[in-house]
Amino acid sequence: MKAYKSLEAYNYVISEHVQVVLSHPISDDCPFMALKTKVTPSQRARDKPHQPWVYLDKRTGTVYCAHCTCMAGLGEVCSHVAALLFKVEIGVKMGLNQTSSTSKACQWNSTFRKEVTPTTITDIFEHIKGRRVKDVCSVQATGSAPMPPPEVIDDLYSLIPNAAFFTSVTTPSQIQEPQPVTKTDKFPKLLTTFQDNDTDPNDLDLKCKFLFETYSCSSYQSANLEVATRNQSVSPLWFQHRMGRVTASKAHDVLTRQATTPSANLVKRIVGYTSYDLSKKVAVKWGIDHEEECRQSYARHQTQQHLDFSCTQSGFHVSSENPFLGASPDVITNCQCCGRGIVKIKCPYKHKDNTIEHAAAIDSTFCLDKNLNLKTNHRYYTQIQFQMYILKVTYCDFVVYTKCKPLPSLVIIRVPIDINFCNSMIVKCNRFIQDYVVKELITRDLENQPATTSSTQDDNNNVTETWCLCSEPEYGRMIKCDNLDCPYQWFHYKCVNIRRKPRGKWYCLNCEK
Repeated sequence: MKAYKSLEAYNYVISEHVQVVLSHPISDDCPFMALKTKVTPSQRARDKPHQPWVYLDKRTGTVYCAHCTCMAGLGEVCSHVAALLFKVEIGVKMGLNQTSSTSKACQWNSTFRKEVTPTTITDIFEHIKGRRVKDVCSVQATGSAPMPPPEVIDDLYSLIPNAAFFTSVTTPSQIQEPQPVTKTDKFPKLLTTFQDNDTDPNDLDLKCKFLFETYSCSSYQSANLEVATRNQSVSPLWFQHRMGRVTASKAHDVLTRQATTPSANLVKRIVGYTSYDLSKKVAVKWGIDHEEECRQSYARHQTQQHLDFSCTQSGFHVSSENPFLGASPDVITNCQCCGRGIVKIKCPYKHKDNTIEHAAAIDSTFCLDKNLNLKTNHRYYTQIQFQMYILKVTYCDFVVYTKCKPLPSLVIIRVPIDINFCNSMIVKCNRFIQDYVVKELITRDLENQPATTSSTQDDNNNVTETWCLCSEPEYGRMIKCDNLDCPYQWFHYKCVNIRRKPRGKWYCLNCEK
């Protein structure tokens, strides 16, 4: 217990690296008993667990001797032995060592009456009448008896609304005029539909304030949208409902923006004017290709450590309290021991051939520090804190995965929610939306000019014509809009969410209107 790394031993326990503790009494006349368990290494989760054991005095709990299969365990004071003792102490304090009442044979059936003497209601009336001080007149109604006055029925309903009488009789107060049926939209209204070019500039501020304060998204609509967008980047709804909202990937830019920094570029990204197809980038493609492999490795590891562990895909979540904010985490997890949480998966291409420990030691720009903790000033930290706030969960498993040899390297860091950090971040995001984004949703002042007239300049000063919604040059498979007056003309397959050329004529979203 007095080992040098006792705090590290406690972290083993709260990080759930200590597995089931087994005990053996040795014999009835032996004053000692044995405890053993398995402890998963903190930085090499795929390695064989260490196996510490201790001998304790049955009466006092004094440690007689201890041992562990790790290198430090030969000295009987390694952190794995201390972690075993910490878990035993926590179990005792939680009362897990007490005998359950259901474990005692026939405890529930030990006392009962063998004989019950019948009696009349008159004899026991004084015991069952409670606080009643006045006699109640008996009523024997028949089918032809008149109904009581409406006031009496209403009074009776206010006292006993669940009475069987009201299954066949409707109280006068319940009879209401038929109300018009209002249809509830399945999804929240798209923010891109609030454009109004006829708005008077003098009334613009009032209209922006009204839109920000009245726009809403119910829990019903948010749940439907989450289910419909679980394919994320393959779903058109996923793209459409992100436009105009601050998402987790943009929250860090809003949070770190200085007051003197122009807002135009960031507003364009939030509203959806500026988008890039990064799937052709080598680093992004490598991460996408290995994300599922990482998720499966994470699920296998967590299944061994948690009770009834489940791991499901997630769609786009819109906050009911802050409908201009939304997030789509990689995975949602749930188990009986930890509850509901989220997962963020990162497969860094830069260090794909290195272990994660080596990458953190040699790269100062890596998302993890040398102790394998997520840096609080990194954009990934802001991203997962934003996602935890939107989904109302208390933890996120930040998973980093590389394909080093001989075995892949996997590190799982559990990051708890920082309420103070989240509150300040949400306030700043809402302020940015109210000051800049809502105005742009109504006026569209910053919307790009038609892509056919725009161009980009490469390193050799050659002008390249750009196309599509993303204002990028021609690459890969492209499709042309059949509207001759279309301002964009040509589109990348990825940007309009199609995989093969459709039959017949094809029109973009702008021309379909």
